[in-house]
Order: sequence, then C-alpha cells, then structure tokens
Amino acid sequence: MEQSTVDLVRLCEQWTRALAPSTRRSYAAHIRHWVRWCGENAVEPGGASRVDIERYSAWLHDVRHDAKTTQRNAVSAVCGLYRYAVEEGLLREDPGLHVRKRRIWGHSTGTSLTREQAARLLEHAEEDGDPTVGALCSTLLLTGARIGETLGLGVEDYHARADRPYLRFHRKGEWEQDVAIGTHVSTRLDRMLAGRKSGPLFIRPDGLRVTHSQAQTLIRNLADDLGIPGITPHSLRRTFCTLSRDAGIDDRDIMASGGWTSTHMLHYYDMASRGMKSKAPDRLAAYLG
Repeated sequence: MEQSTVDLVRLCEQWTRALAPSTRRSYAAHIRHWVRWCGENAVEPGGASRVDIERYSAWLHDVRHDAKTTQRNAVSAVCGLYRYAVEEGLLREDPGLHVRKRRIWGHSTGTSLTREQAARLLEHAEEDGDPTVGALCSTLLLTGARIGETLGLGVEDYHARADRPYLRFHRKGEWEQDVAIGTHVSTRLDRMLAGRKSGPLFIRPDGLRVTHSQAQTLIRNLADDLGIPGITPHSLRRTFCTLSRDAGIDDRDIMASGGWTSTHMLHYYDMASRGMKSKAPDRLAAYLG
C-alpha cells in the first residue's frame, strides 16, 4: 500500500480497539488533530517525516501553548500509530522512530495549597450558601480523587450506611475502587443530598450534573476570594498528596485514596513542595560546624 493512501483516523480506530473507552477517545482526538494540522501545513499524513512530527510538537508548544504532558501525549499517540502502521505492513518506514519528545521534568510545577490555605479553603467552602460547594471541595481535597472521577459519581456510588462511609470511584483506566471518605466528607455529602436517592452525586440547581468547567470555576472563585490565584480542581489533588505526606500518612494509604498505582506521581507532585520546605542546607551547615 502506498504511504499516501493510509487513513490514519480509521487506522486509529483499529489500533485502539482493545483499549479502554476513555483511552480510545483520547488517542482519537490526538490523531484527528494531527491530521488536521497536516492538512493546514501541506503535509500528507501517510507520507509525513520525522521533521514534520517535530514541527508539530514545536507548534503545540509555541503556538497552542499546551502543557508539556499534553504535548508529549499527543506526539506519543502520533508516533505509536505510525509504529502500528509499519507493524501491519501499511507503511514502509516509521517516521516516528527517532522523534525527539519534550522532556517532562521530575516534579510538578502546578499550583497547590499550603496547610493553612487548605484549611481556609475548606472553611470558606463550608460558609458558602450552596451545600454542593462544601461537599465537592471537601471530596476533592480530602480524598485526592480526580475531578472526572468525582463528577462521574452517582448517588448509588455513595455508601453512607456502611460501617465506614465510602465512595465507589470509577477510576481512570476503567477500574473501580471503594475508598473510605471519613466523617468530614460524609457529613457534607449527607447535607448536600438532603435525602435524595438517585441521579448524579453532584448536581447543579437545575438538576443536571455539575460539569468540569463549572467545577473549575467554582474552585477558582473560592480560592480567588481568599487571595490564592490559579487554583484548580487538580490543585486540590496535588495538595492532597503533598499535605498527606507532610502529615506522615503512609504512601500506600495516599495511593489507595487518590487512585495512584505507584509512588511515581507522589514523588512528582511532592518534589516542588519538598524543595521549598527542605532544611538540608541549614542541617548540613550545622553538621559541617
């Protein structure tokens, strides 16, 4: 088959068929965007070169200003599909074989809250007139769950009458996990639900599920009121990790609550915080006398 005749979008459907639905959607979006970029830059997708893919990577960085992880994921999806096309005999050469991908640093540079700021945010959310605000904020900050997993919860996923109240999260990667939530979170969920027995766990006044953008705005506005800019739902997940470690909580418990399967992301989130809190310079100076 000639390289120029390969339909990458259709091939992507075949390549990702065995993957989880959320992963398929993500890969498909990356490939559609790559094909669109090719069309806008006079590149035939089936005949693209390593240079073309690296130009695309630079465009994601310099023009779209995508986060580095987003850039890397997009380029990895493109390279992975070309590798599959070669394996299936649809392309003679793999243009992604030696593509240079953007380096991801060993620590997160995103925003998070200090211990005092986190306490103030919970208190401020509690004072809000809408009980959904307090329930959502405490769930995100005190469990470390991803925003998508949290907003995807239904009332049936909240088990209030168990010996220990828990939420059944539908985790990234298509697996489920029961997570104990503690009295602070369960009290606020009970207050929010007010006896409601069905439907999405977190709803808007019109009864529809709270959306990702609405949750972003809610959390940002809460933090802005306290003079803490740039806080997002993911900032609360990052805060959960760093403050849990400061509190001496076992990494295995942190991972279980937040749905991490290794300590890699704990180290990634905690590195920037630890760098600012480190007493190593003073301790080493004292050691040296």
